[in-house]
Amino acid sequence: MKKEIIKIIVVAFVLTIILSTISLGKYFNKTKINVNSGVAIPIIKLEGEQKLIINNNQENKVYNLAVKNYDENEQITQVELEYYIEIISKKNDDINFKIYKEKKELNINNNKTEKFLLTKENKQQDNYKIEILLNKKISEDILQNVEIKVYSEQKNKEEVKE
Repeated sequence: MKKEIIKIIVVAFVLTIILSTISLGKYFNKTKINVNSGVAIPIIKLEGEQKLIINNNQENKVYNLAVKNYDENEQITQVELEYYIEIISKKNDDINFKIYKEKKELNINNNKTEKFLLTKENKQQDNYKIEILLNKKISEDILQNVEIKVYSEQKNKEEVKE
C-alpha cells in the first residue's frame, strides 16, 4: 500500500513538472513586441552674405542674417531648436556691434545674444541685422577677422513652454 502511494506521488510530481514546462514554454513563445522608431530631423538654415570687407575709410557696415526652421524644399524641422548668435572678434575699441531682431535691438552679453526658439509647427524665419560700428577716431588700418556663428541645440520636450 505504501509503495502504491509513493508511485502515485512520484507519477503526479513528474506529470506536474512536464505540464508546467509546456505551459511556460507556450507563454514565452507568444510574447511579441513591435517597435517602430525613427530619428527626428532637425533643420536650421542660415542665409546671409559670406564675406563683408571693412576698412576704416568707410561708414559703418550692416550684415543681414536670416535663421530659418525649414530648408529649400519647404520641409520644416521635426524638433524644436534653441539657438543663439555669437560674434567672435578681437577685443578692442576699434569695432563695436549692435544686433537687431526684426528692428528690435538685442542685448549682447560676452558677444552672445540670448537664446531664441525655432518651433516645429510652422515655417519660421528670424531676420537679424548686425551693425558693425567703426571708431572714426583711429587712423590706422583695421585688420581683423570677425566671425558670426549660430549655435543650436534641440529643445527638450519637458522644457518647451506652450
